[in-house]
Amino acid sequence: MKRIALLLAVVVLVSMPLMAQEATMSEEAGKTYTVKKGDTLWDISGVFLKDPFKWPAIWEKNPKVKDPHWIYPGDVLIILPSGEIRKKVVEEAAPAPAPEEKKEEVKEPPKMEAPAVAEPKVEEEVPEAAPVAEEVQPVAVPVQTKQTLRYPGIERVGFMASDGETPIGKIVDAKEGKLMLSTGDDVYIDIGEEKGVKKGDKFTIYRTAAPVYHPVSKKLVGHQVDILGTVLVTDPHDKVSEGQILESFDAISRGDSLKMVEAVPAEIEIKKGEVPLDGLIIIANKKGSVEIAEGDIVFLDKGKRAGVEAGNTLMVYFSGRLKDKLMLPSEDVGRLLVLSTQEDTAMALVIGTKKPFRIVDKVRMEN
Repeated sequence: MKRIALLLAVVVLVSMPLMAQEATMSEEAGKTYTVKKGDTLWDISGVFLKDPFKWPAIWEKNPKVKDPHWIYPGDVLIILPSGEIRKKVVEEAAPAPAPEEKKEEVKEPPKMEAPAVAEPKVEEEVPEAAPVAEEVQPVAVPVQTKQTLRYPGIERVGFMASDGETPIGKIVDAKEGKLMLSTGDDVYIDIGEEKGVKKGDKFTIYRTAAPVYHPVSKKLVGHQVDILGTVLVTDPHDKVSEGQILESFDAISRGDSLKMVEAVPAEIEIKKGEVPLDGLIIIANKKGSVEIAEGDIVFLDKGKRAGVEAGNTLMVYFSGRLKDKLMLPSEDVGRLLVLSTQEDTAMALVIGTKKPFRIVDKVRMEN
């Protein structure tokens, strides 16, 4: 009973108002959590991992959650491997060991001897001891750790290309007569050894989607690029190569384009923006919903040229409005984390919402 009470006390102390009074842990101390009405992965991560930015770690451990925005009361989520929270709580709660008591040495009583004749004492002047310098104890300075976020599946999200992506090749055929290709299928690509292709090379398969126009200026912003999968070169020839689809994120067809595989950072360092910024949300991910919510991907009309960097956090806000002849202040309604940038656009993850918002709503760099 003491251990359970201690674990509940630790949960109550976490400063997340939505979850603090409703969070309960299983008997295995944090291995699972049952979702309650109003919970989000952001809040659950704030309680159990003590950092809301680590919500993708919970999503990664729960593949049954297809969309991180949609979790339902009664869902049982794996939070941490069994015993991790319990070990941490017990270690933090364990009292510091008491200092060992110094045992007094028991001496035998002195032997009685005949009293000796006392000689006259000559008092000597004892020089005053020099003052001892006070020892200064070193003070431990806490190390500032970097805050990072790991977003599973970032390599398949896609991006916005200002002039469209120029392919280095394409899938020209498949060894089997399938119309739609997927993981494990053998294909032919139209680049080979004359362009430096070697066995073991990997290429990203992508498709350029419809053009995107700025919702206010109506000017062409670029084309959204959908990432479909990865192909591995198994047998290069002079002008063509044989390959195998290693992974597919969507249906792949003959004619789909290829580009070099780009390294994707395992974690994104969260960092303060260096420049002021005002921009707009110009497109959201392909869910078809009007309102944008936590876990969604959005594209912005500002990028590298405006000083936006991966890891910057942005606030979505509603401008002040006139009410009874008074101008009300602007209202922050959401928070974004930039995942990647192009010259004039950026892709961001919605990491928090207070109210639903939409395309054309404004964003600014978080202070």
